[in-house]
Amino acid sequence: MEKCCNWLFFVIDYADIFRFPLTLNLNQKEKTSTYTGKVITVLIICYILYSSIVSDMVNKTNADTLIQDLIQTSRPYMTLSKENFSMAIGIANVNNNFYSDETIFSLSAIIYHRNNNDNSVNQSTIQLQLCTENDFIENPSDFDSLGLNGTFCLPDEAIQVGGYWDEETIDYFYIQLTTCQNSTDSPIICQSQEDINAYLQNNYIDIYLTDNYIDASNYLSPISSNLRLYYQQIDPNLVKSLNLDMMNSKIETNDGFFFDSIHLLDTSRNGDLAYDTALLEGSNCLYYFTIYSSNLQTEVTRNYQKIQTLIAQLGGICNFIFLLGFFVSKIENHYQLITLMSNELNIFPKITPKKKENLTHARVSDLVSASIVKKNPKTKKSNYLKSPRENSEPLQQVSGRKVINVALSKFYEKPNTDRGHVFTTEKEDPDPEFASKTMITPHKIPSVPEISKLQNKQIGTKKTH
Repeated sequence: MEKCCNWLFFVIDYADIFRFPLTLNLNQKEKTSTYTGKVITVLIICYILYSSIVSDMVNKTNADTLIQDLIQTSRPYMTLSKENFSMAIGIANVNNNFYSDETIFSLSAIIYHRNNNDNSVNQSTIQLQLCTENDFIENPSDFDSLGLNGTFCLPDEAIQVGGYWDEETIDYFYIQLTTCQNSTDSPIICQSQEDINAYLQNNYIDIYLTDNYIDASNYLSPISSNLRLYYQQIDPNLVKSLNLDMMNSKIETNDGFFFDSIHLLDTSRNGDLAYDTALLEGSNCLYYFTIYSSNLQTEVTRNYQKIQTLIAQLGGICNFIFLLGFFVSKIENHYQLITLMSNELNIFPKITPKKKENLTHARVSDLVSASIVKKNPKTKKSNYLKSPRENSEPLQQVSGRKVINVALSKFYEKPNTDRGHVFTTEKEDPDPEFASKTMITPHKIPSVPEISKLQNKQIGTKKTH
């Protein structure tokens, strides 16, 4: 645990962005770190990490979205199949109960293709089949929840729609509701026209179509679908129609971390609806439901946050915190640096106080004689100091330094040698502020007549500063 803590402190110390360079290495470091700098560095790192975690760059919840409907010069072609398009159509009463009776009505789907350049037309009829759960691939539970038993669905064949009347080609398909008519080509015997009209006039034609919705805020599944209901009441004396334009939709998603990374999704949506009603004249067709391709196309562009955008957003706050930390850390670093260098450069070893030594007249004589002999080896040691007082009374102590001036009163051998000098001994008190050695320093003194006046005086002490 201690190693982990030391390693963590080591990392934080070197991660401090407010460290200051040194002209001298201190503790083998070229930069000094401060507690304020460390704290602010950790705060900046935590703020950046937190902002990154909750940012849209990671969560993908708030993209810059642009949705626009564009008019196309030509209506695009799209393919409708069970995988992307579910449809159910049927005749229902007011209680939404579906039924089918070939002796009363029939439903059929016709695929229409026309080349407007040569006016060639190609039509093909496809047989509708009763719906099952397998016809609702996107959500099979809709079959039971909506009570679609008895409705008709498209076969497995894919249908293509596109173009329009003012273009080179046009492709669409429609479903028609016709009343039963007796024919030699059909073995079905129809009910009377009065019974057919009485049966249909109180019922509705219900059309369930897949309608796709675009949810730009959903990163993984921007397309959601459900079944949308269109219905009209049947009138045996009128011909009603419903035209639906299917819109093509494109979703462009740019979710790159640093560079652009674009993904495309294509889908279709229910567009404009057009209702029409006309009198029934010599036809047994009561209803038309037609699906065209729309000239409107929905384009959705989603741009998710990138790392450079996040850094730009965090830059303002981080710069303010950085400047504040730099200002505070500089003050603390200056104080800390002075303190550390003072401690490093002015730590003296502990001096053990020496035992006090009382200087007696005899001791001073020995010290002075030793100094003279050292200077002039031919001089006798014992004849240079003679005290008027023969006792060994200790000299008076003076605080700080003790300076003892000794006057030389007699000169026995070589009177011209060292004449006119006073030898001063300086003894250090046990105060570590001063030097610890005893020194003997020669000083110039007055002439011999003046020395004679000092012969009967005691050795005095002089306080030095």
